[in-house]
Amino acid sequence: MAQVPATIFLPSNASLEKIEKLRAWKADVRIVGSAWHESNVAALAFHRETGAAYFHPFADADVVAGQGTVGLELLEDLPEMTTVLVAMGGGGLITGVSTALKALKPAVRVVGIEAEGSPVLLRSLEAGRNIALDKVTT
Repeated sequence: MAQVPATIFLPSNASLEKIEKLRAWKADVRIVGSAWHESNVAALAFHRETGAAYFHPFADADVVAGQGTVGLELLEDLPEMTTVLVAMGGGGLITGVSTALKALKPAVRVVGIEAEGSPVLLRSLEAGRNIALDKVTT
């Protein structure tokens, strides 16, 4: 481990397993709001107030590239796959996975899956603009 201090902002619906794992890694976990966008506002304020580095969890090229390694591992383990189902939240995982897979196997079909209690893409498409959900239940 790098032993670099980390402050992680999560909404109240974050899984207990995730919170416990981050705390076991000695992260300062702060639960703020009931949805990601509320936690993100707090993280950005913390960044401005302290000068701490800020890493966007899904709209950052390096984070997306890191997520792409999942696609590389899938292709290594399942070279004959034709379709991949990828969970969607902010879009970083599906962007990284699909970019990596399509670069190496263009014929593969990538299907995004949204949790019923977190239909942000569906609601955004219906509204014709990006929206933030008031509540997320997954």
